[in-house]
Amino acid sequence: MDIKLTFFSHLPTRLNGHLPLFSQGLKIAKGMPILGRWQHIHRQEAGNFMKISAISPHCSASVEQVLEAVSLAPGQLIVLPGVAGNTPPPEAVQERLKPGAWAYVESWAGSRSAGKPKGPSKRATPDKRGTGEGWDAPRALLVSAAEQIELPAQWFTSRPLQGDLQALQDSLAARTHVIGGREVTFLLCGEINGIDLNGCLRYGQPLQCPVLINPAHTTMGRWHLLNQKFAALSRQGVVVHVANNDRASLAATTGLRIYHHGKRIELDSCHELIRSCTYEV
Repeated sequence: MDIKLTFFSHLPTRLNGHLPLFSQGLKIAKGMPILGRWQHIHRQEAGNFMKISAISPHCSASVEQVLEAVSLAPGQLIVLPGVAGNTPPPEAVQERLKPGAWAYVESWAGSRSAGKPKGPSKRATPDKRGTGEGWDAPRALLVSAAEQIELPAQWFTSRPLQGDLQALQDSLAARTHVIGGREVTFLLCGEINGIDLNGCLRYGQPLQCPVLINPAHTTMGRWHLLNQKFAALSRQGVVVHVANNDRASLAATTGLRIYHHGKRIELDSCHELIRSCTYEV
């Protein structure tokens, strides 16, 4: 499987009421929105490819700016990170989607903890610990302009027991959907902690996913281990990790990472409010 990457980023300023796309080093005419240049990391022959757009907003971005990024994204699948204070409502995302496009988005509305502003709790009730139930998690949704599909919610964030891992493994079929002719599987946020360095589920079998999406609520740490896990998971395809940038710096690199055939793909440096990447699989 080959991929082609393109990049664009959003400045926190507006021109004539619009949030334009800019290319790095390009001089901007006053008041003129300009589409950013396409950077081709992997060139390939013409074919029937599925585009994925991943969006990593800084915590200071507004809901409307995130929605603007959604409306401009060219992907057949648009991936937003885990729910945060500036995550748009699913219905608002649906209104901005192009015909035929799908988006991953999370929401507290309708969950067991509707109204909570943060990501899933790291603790389950004592009677549910290790059973794969009882987590304080938002709803995970795959939406199009006309449809909402609810995916199994996040099972755990850290230190999973065997029951948690079994629940995750049992739910992966319901987390896998064909989009643009490609099978796409979603592994949510801290569920990556249930994966060993060799790309296998702990106590389980290897995960072999053509396209694996890992949306996270906040930027993660321990990248000396995460890099190995994502690289192992991408040996047979592509892994996309996207998180909300909750760091002080706009230049943080851990909010958006892509792995292909066992290697991390180097992305352009970015100092903008919303970091985005579109690529073909």
